[in-house]
Amino acid sequence: MEERLTGKGVLSSGDKHWSVDYDFVITTSIVRKPGFPAVQGRSSSIGTVSATDGASVPEGYYQLRTDDEHIRVKNNGLGQWTILAPL
Repeated sequence: MEERLTGKGVLSSGDKHWSVDYDFVITTSIVRKPGFPAVQGRSSSIGTVSATDGASVPEGYYQLRTDDEHIRVKNNGLGQWTILAPL
């Protein structure tokens, strides 16, 4: 199952902040066993985060604040981002 998470938010680490656009694809596997209800197995995410002013965001760990969520994310380099956990 795939879910897309897109929008605008504020990326922060310490005293540095960037207004950003983000786009993640979250893939979740469902485990099905006979006689038991289906349950979530593993989930993974990959996406992009871009500063709206074109600034470069260095590799590292950040908090992404949206209108309704705080998400811990990691910049893996080469434009690849992953969601680590909702906060």
